Amino acid sequence: MSSSIKSIKRRIKAGKNISQITKAMEMVAASKMRKSQQKATSSRPYANKLDEILRRMSQKIDPQSHVLLRPSPPKDINSVAVLVISPDKGLCGGLNSNLFRALEANEKKLSEHYADIVINFKYITVGKKAREYVLKTNRALHAEFTGIPDRPAYEKVLPITQLLMDGFVSGDFYKVYLLYTNFINTLTQKPDTHKLLPIETEELFGLASPATGPSASGDYLFEPSSDSILEWLLPYYFELSVYQKILEGQASEHSARMVAMRNASDNAKEILRYLNLEYNRKRQAAITDEIANLVTSRMAVS
Repeated sequence: MSSSIKSIKRRIKAGKNISQITKAMEMVAASKMRKSQQKATSSRPYANKLDEILRRMSQKIDPQSHVLLRPSPPKDINSVAVLVISPDKGLCGGLNSNLFRALEANEKKLSEHYADIVINFKYITVGKKAREYVLKTNRALHAEFTGIPDRPAYEKVLPITQLLMDGFVSGDFYKVYLLYTNFINTLTQKPDTHKLLPIETEELFGLASPATGPSASGDYLFEPSSDSILEWLLPYYFELSVYQKILEGQASEHSARMVAMRNASDNAKEILRYLNLEYNRKRQAAITDEIANLVTSRMAVS
């Protein structure tokens, strides 16, 4: 057997092994995807309801009534914290590269918006891939969180949100932004930037003004007081926002990985089909050549 045929056989064997691996990874990702999608989508109505409650309270909210609604006196007005939510692993198509391109674009956009000052970006990462990218590009890594489990409990995000709120209240962070991958559907995941702190009423209550919004009409009685309710509700709203974004990021990760592994399996099958055709062609050519040699030898002997 010629060396070229042996080489093709080795490539066919390797292709079959790769196809089996990618198919197994696709099935695992599909299982995780269904669970993460279910958790992300099931928590959306709760988050939307909390938005509605705050929208109804908008007429009674004074922007100076809570520390999360107003910028604290900063130690460094240039300091901006960016919470980046990424996967711990790769092999999820272009999800990570799209996220990091959005990070670069977000930095550029903020730098152009505050053209008169040099912004000092401090990054808090959730996921190993974001941590690796921040360190590789020589950015300031303020804190890191890794090993977030699939379908995490709400309590898992509390150390993250507490770090951000403490830094904002103390003035270490003048503003806080969040960068994550928003889950749209199984085939579509889009990087998105969200301003976390200070909580601005324009973003919180949508485009409709508090005085004319459809859910802002009517009188409301607050017990014991609106300030007491805000003291609990706004931190909880902040925590829930971060938690929901982590769930969206996980649903995006598993969806992108399933699609990537399915494409890899399909590509492996296509390569195997081509290699089998090439192997059969060369094998048939080798057999034909041997028969021709035998016939020639027989004729020469006779």
